[in-house]
Amino acid sequence: ESWVTAWHTKNINEYHLYIDAGANCGYYSMLAAALGAQVIAYEPNPRYSKLIRLSAKINDYSMNVNEAALSDTIGSTALNFFGDLDGSATIVGATESNLAVPTTTLDALDIKGRIIVLKMDVEGAEELVFDGAQQFLKDNSVTIIMEYTPGAYSKDFWSKLHNWGSINIVNYDGTEQIISYEMAESFKDWITLTIREWL
Repeated sequence: ESWVTAWHTKNINEYHLYIDAGANCGYYSMLAAALGAQVIAYEPNPRYSKLIRLSAKINDYSMNVNEAALSDTIGSTALNFFGDLDGSATIVGATESNLAVPTTTLDALDIKGRIIVLKMDVEGAEELVFDGAQQFLKDNSVTIIMEYTPGAYSKDFWSKLHNWGSINIVNYDGTEQIISYEMAESFKDWITLTIREWL
């Protein structure tokens, strides 16, 4: 995902709080830390959260790693696995192979007045994360960069995003351009979007 890496290097610095929703093995958390940002990572898969902590220790990065899934409620849910693709585990849908994990919300952070980059790559649960972040979004200056999977969300999700901010697609050189709902839904695979709050 060279275009996502390029976007990070152009848009993150020591003034940012970087929140990594769906951190996986922690690549973007480590990149953000290397760029000077304070990092809070969320990864419910214990295998990967352990790797993030180990990588942070080896690289001497101080970061908050939460072994929980961000969602719209605080509680617990099933983290569903698809065969050997445990890096694509999700809290939406259901599979025979799953693991009970805690859930929390961004609103529960109770953070105010920060400049934040929120990266969301939660395998179809992006709408749940957004719904659980409404006060968080009001209280901070947030830029969202997210993996968007056409056809994976409710019909209202795009409207929720658009009512909150300007929606752009990240190009392969890390630049951005405005994208419409129709264009986004025309892609056969996931794309990377940024959303910035309307001023």
